[in-house]
Amino acid sequence: MLMNNNHKDTERQVVHASAVVAGNSGQVNHRAAVSSTVQPPLQDGDESIKIALDAGETRLIKGNVLLNVANAANHQAKVLDFTYGGKTYSAGESTGNFTLKADGTYVLYHQYQNKTPGEPVNVGYTVGSGGQTDQSTLTISFADTYPAYPDADETVNTKGSVSGSVLEGKLYHLGNPVQEVASYAINGMKYQAGQKAAIFGLGTFVLNKDGSYHFSVEGQRVASVKMPKVEYTVNILTEEGLKADKSTLTINLPANIAANHYAEADAKANVFANLNQTHALESRIETGNLLDKYAGNNKPYISGFSVRGVYYAAGETVEVKNLGLVTINRDGSYFINAKDLPNNRWKMPEIAFTVSNGYKASSAVLHLQMDELPKDQDENHRLEGDGGRNNVLENANYFVTGYKIDGVAYRAGQTAHIKDIGSFVLNADGSYHLSAKNAPIGVWQLPEITYTVSGGKRTKASKLSLVLDNTSKAGELTDEGEVNDSTWGSYTQGNVLENASNKLNGKEVGNIFVTGFEVNGLTYQAGDTAHLNAGSLTLNADGSYVFRNHEQLYIAPPVKYTVSNGVKSVVSELTIALPDLAHLDPYSYHYYDNVSIWSGDNRNGEAVKLQGYSTDSGLLIGDAYKTAPATDSHAETGVETLNDYSTSNVLIGDRLNIDKLTWESGGVTIKGSDFDNSIDGIRAYLKTQNDYTSEHFRQYFDDSFPFFMRAKTIDEKVQAMQDRDVFNYVKTHYADLVDTNPQGGNDTLIGSHEDDIIIGNAGNDTLTGNRGKDTFVFTFNSNSGHDVITDFVKGYDKISFSDVVDTSKLIWEPEIRTLKFTGVQDGHVYENSIYIKDGSVDLKLEDLLGTTATI
Repeated sequence: MLMNNNHKDTERQVVHASAVVAGNSGQVNHRAAVSSTVQPPLQDGDESIKIALDAGETRLIKGNVLLNVANAANHQAKVLDFTYGGKTYSAGESTGNFTLKADGTYVLYHQYQNKTPGEPVNVGYTVGSGGQTDQSTLTISFADTYPAYPDADETVNTKGSVSGSVLEGKLYHLGNPVQEVASYAINGMKYQAGQKAAIFGLGTFVLNKDGSYHFSVEGQRVASVKMPKVEYTVNILTEEGLKADKSTLTINLPANIAANHYAEADAKANVFANLNQTHALESRIETGNLLDKYAGNNKPYISGFSVRGVYYAAGETVEVKNLGLVTINRDGSYFINAKDLPNNRWKMPEIAFTVSNGYKASSAVLHLQMDELPKDQDENHRLEGDGGRNNVLENANYFVTGYKIDGVAYRAGQTAHIKDIGSFVLNADGSYHLSAKNAPIGVWQLPEITYTVSGGKRTKASKLSLVLDNTSKAGELTDEGEVNDSTWGSYTQGNVLENASNKLNGKEVGNIFVTGFEVNGLTYQAGDTAHLNAGSLTLNADGSYVFRNHEQLYIAPPVKYTVSNGVKSVVSELTIALPDLAHLDPYSYHYYDNVSIWSGDNRNGEAVKLQGYSTDSGLLIGDAYKTAPATDSHAETGVETLNDYSTSNVLIGDRLNIDKLTWESGGVTIKGSDFDNSIDGIRAYLKTQNDYTSEHFRQYFDDSFPFFMRAKTIDEKVQAMQDRDVFNYVKTHYADLVDTNPQGGNDTLIGSHEDDIIIGNAGNDTLTGNRGKDTFVFTFNSNSGHDVITDFVKGYDKISFSDVVDTSKLIWEPEIRTLKFTGVQDGHVYENSIYIKDGSVDLKLEDLLGTTATI
């Protein structure tokens, strides 16, 4: 808000006059190897500003008179002196209320007095530079802040134009314009300041923001048309903000003033031709020509146009609300930028335009409308053989802008590659080509193809469902099966398609593959691995297979596999013949079994690795000490071959819990919880049950060489017997000894070729049974973790829970080969899972729990 009667120290905005002091022009004389330049005369234009004052206001007015100095030597100029009130002062001196310094800056102290803003201040000053001087004048005039704007009256000159201003100079207050033209109206048609209005039969008129205007009699002069008054609105800066003042400009047009005809004027042009037309907006930027429909050599021109009742001169660019920018030129060309169109259903304004030949005129209309939504149906096509060609468009006026396959976007005409099928391209004209020469034989539903159809601006998405049927390329399929009798050792491989054939018209055409196989009543996809008691088998789509033998004498089960050429399929059988060792002396392979006990020392916090003997049954415990944290244990038994001792191995990833054990010794009650090392506790307990030092036991040990092949002394044999008893005790009572500590290591346990008991405890464990009938033991209500069984064999292996479990709470998800269960322990809920690696989708819960009959 502007305040009255305040002293204000304000930097002024200066409006420079255009007067320039004339001087002698410089001259340059050119000579060989020598040149001299005459310095152009110093020039400084007069300065003139007008200041708006509030009533009673005192003001410090500042500025600089050297802002428009020209031809100063080395671009340096200064004020030498100045004259104020008839007296001359040196630069930098003060008159009392005015000071002008050598650098051109000045300060004037001025006060609004006697109800008037004051008389103008005229200051003459001398500018010097490089020995040259120039005389200039600074004029500072004053006006009231809120002037009145009387109606103006102008007369057109004999040249058919008039220019002027409805505002008296540029008036500034606090650096901002005090007055500014906002808009004007002619014959009720409203224009923004700066827009050029067309006045039919007269010419053009424009009124700018700074008040300047120009009226020109041009084009076609119609004597009966009088120049209408121009009503304009001036915005004035007041204490309360902007105030609008309305005034009128009257332009007197003598009857004898003729129009200046445009160069396009041609009396022979037919202005009454029907030029009405409709333009459908096909894109945001549109162009065209209103005279394209005109037939004849002598063309009229467009003198003006009207949008929503407002008439504009040709050549003007008009911003139309809810549409954008519209430009129409005299030659009929037009430009539309529909940048502000709200939506594709918006009603378009009509554009009326005047057709003139300079002497006569008529009107026509340009109708605007949205382009229609393309009409295109989804397509369902079927191609045969190696592919083919077709088209998705029936209307030649439409075109395809792009398409997508599996979410990947392509331009029209760009080639896409479809996995396992071939290449596809959809062109702008709707034609497409599928090249599928190397596609597998069969009937293939291609991924859905969505494409965009356009009729111009509006588009529609359509779908192409494409089926490739190349079954005509299929041949006669045969396969004689495969027998592999070279299996010796732990590894054999081959290819089941070596005896397969696919012929078309007597010629081998290939294109055969394995789709899946079946063994032990379970089905597998090509590429899967099936775990058998005899070993593991992987059979791939290309027919290659690998059998990893567990090196035992049992017969490997037959494998049924399906061979296909994409249309037909046959089932064949793979027989893996293991070596017949019946003729060998079985005692040459006979071992006398010992029992070994291995436990990890988890007190140092390091990972534990345990390795059993190949000839021994073993008890392997990852963490022996209950008070130390569990470690990541790796426990692996030896692999017994032809072992006559049918005991198994027991592998435990974390700890044994013997806290429930109690016994008497010498009249003292001893508890298992007294022992930090669980093995030591079990040994102490078993000593109370057996007198290993008696003569009976010693005589028995001495006569029992087969069971103690490595033991030489009686003490060694006693130790071996104690180990055997510890092993048998844990094997019998493992369900009561399972540790339920929720903190466990991520263990790896690998069993033997015997019947093993494998207990992972807490943590995320990886469990491998190998050959034999293995039992994988878990605790339901515990933090069992997320475990993996790598080689579960239906009918041999089983999953067991050490605590009572309701099998309805076990969730088997065959599609992801995962058994899930939720355990609750000490108020904590644990989401546990067991993943059957390489498991068949045919596995059932009863197969996992061992209720299925042994194969």
